[in-house]
Amino acid sequence: MSRFPGKRLPPHWVYIPSRREIRDLLRTLNADYRRVEFGGTGSCPNSVSLLLGYVQTHVVDGAWRFYLRLWGVPEAVVNNYRDELAHAALDAIGRSTKDCLASRPTDVSKSTQTLLRFGIQADGIVCKCSTRPIDQYSFSAGRWWEDERRSDDA
Repeated sequence: MSRFPGKRLPPHWVYIPSRREIRDLLRTLNADYRRVEFGGTGSCPNSVSLLLGYVQTHVVDGAWRFYLRLWGVPEAVVNNYRDELAHAALDAIGRSTKDCLASRPTDVSKSTQTLLRFGIQADGIVCKCSTRPIDQYSFSAGRWWEDERRSDDA
């Protein structure tokens, strides 16, 4: 399994889900996650939603390749919802991966990004995740799928 490189967070910031939770999830998925990065702090959450990161998909040589990027969030924002938010994010990552794996990859399959966006409301977590083809407004993940050794050496 590939390493999980990342940046150290400032005090009172956390990655949701945690590295251990991501490792456990990826062990259960039969997917080629070329890279998983924990990329420092995200943007400040707003009153509408909290963006935890994204899953990017790409087809190479007739097979799906996946990339996951997560950003840290302030502990004060997630308060007592940490476990519920982590569970919702893991479900969204798993669902996004399984949806891709359920369809046959072709060289004309469009690369996509699934934004891991959630709302925290008084009655719990609301999933606001969305998947869209990669365009000029997407987050840049570089060309992570090109080099077979890239994920193992990171």
